[in-house]
Amino acid sequence: MMADPVSVLLIGAPLMMLALVNVYGIWHLRNHIPLARFVATENLDSIVPSYDPRDLEVLAKAFHSPDYLTLLKQVMNLVGKCESGPSTHVLPALEHVQHGGGLICSGMANLYFNVLRLNGFIARQVYLIRHLFDRDDTHVTVEVLVDGKWIIADPTFHVGFEKNGQLIGAQTISESLHDGSFSTIRPRFYGSVRYPPRLESYYTHWLPLFNNVLIPDRDQPYLSLWARIPPLRYWCGPVMYFQKVPNVSYQHLRFQDGLYFLFVVVLPLALLGMTCVSLLTLLAL
Repeated sequence: MMADPVSVLLIGAPLMMLALVNVYGIWHLRNHIPLARFVATENLDSIVPSYDPRDLEVLAKAFHSPDYLTLLKQVMNLVGKCESGPSTHVLPALEHVQHGGGLICSGMANLYFNVLRLNGFIARQVYLIRHLFDRDDTHVTVEVLVDGKWIIADPTFHVGFEKNGQLIGAQTISESLHDGSFSTIRPRFYGSVRYPPRLESYYTHWLPLFNNVLIPDRDQPYLSLWARIPPLRYWCGPVMYFQKVPNVSYQHLRFQDGLYFLFVVVLPLALLGMTCVSLLTLLAL
């Protein structure tokens, strides 16, 4: 005996509403913050992400140098304008700029990061977030491991940062922001390049961007299928590491991680359970 339309509607409507809420929540998170699990670590300097080697041979035709600053200049002279373009897979980004297109900071960071890896450097992308849930308050840069120390080589503004005359990384800047010693930090400009953005003309001061320093654990464009599907994505998917600083609670990051858990684990499992119960109910009618 078939279920009547009213019963189907009464059972199906809550499922549709829950599914729409879940899809909207994931879409909203993805468009405002890194869609990843946030994990605290005692030492951010120990995080060396694992990345997929694909596409590196394509870069070999254009970028060669034993010096990371020379490579930085090569990348920034290749891109002539700042505009939205491919920012995850490096090959589409390279083809895009070779045909006259531009990139924003995430695309520049991904391109330069892969160029560094091609030339034997240990490097990592760094996500800087002034305020969560505001896309305009984020920046992506690159750190290079030089003489056992992470230092910033920024492919958007062609700068590094120094404290007391020594080049430093993002975590040192973040710690200085929290302990009050930030006045000793200075940008080090590496000279004019073709890529137009400049730190001094940025819409906001650069220092508050270091409120939250996040390091991804892997190459997200090459995630396996299982690492993309809720609820497995929460445990098998991308991770963003942040370093715990004394006297800072990081409740905002824990709140974000709670939202991520809600929309990637709780709601999908609830939707699956409700779907199974609804099907059994309809079959019993």
